[in-house]
Order: sequence, then C-alpha cells, then structure tokens
Amino acid sequence: MEGRNGKLAITAGLVGLIVAASIAMALGHTSPPPAMVDPAPPPAVTADKLSAELDRCNRLGPNDKPDQGCLDAWAEARRHFMGGQP
Repeated sequence: MEGRNGKLAITAGLVGLIVAASIAMALGHTSPPPAMVDPAPPPAVTADKLSAELDRCNRLGPNDKPDQGCLDAWAEARRHFMGGQP
C-alpha cells in the first residue's frame, strides 16, 4: 500500500486496535458485585397459619365488620409476595 490511502488504512487499523485493547482492558478490570444481603426478616407467621388465616378471611362477607387479623394476614402476604419489603 503506497501513497496517502495506504497510510490512512494503516493509521485507521492502528487506532482500531488501540480502541479494542482499551475496551478489553476496561471490561477486564471490573469490580465484583456487592454481596447480596437478604433484607427480609424471618416470617412472623408460618405459611400454614397464614394460608389458614387467609382462607378464613376470604369466607368473610362484605357486610362483616373489618377484622384486624385479616388485615394483618393480608399485609404479611403482601410482604411475602413482594420479597419481604414492608
């Protein structure tokens, strides 16, 4: 390759190699991800008790007065479903 086009092709090739090497080095020196910590506390109610309470609450009718046990059971079920988030 002679002339201007040859020099341009060699320069472009060298620039491409330098860019590729820089990207490879940058990707090779990533820090490890932080350790995963389980933020969920142990469940306050066992799954069997929670299921039984939710079944009982489902049998309540719309005219029954609000039941604090049902409200607590639904809150626990939501926490469990959403991954332990309050």
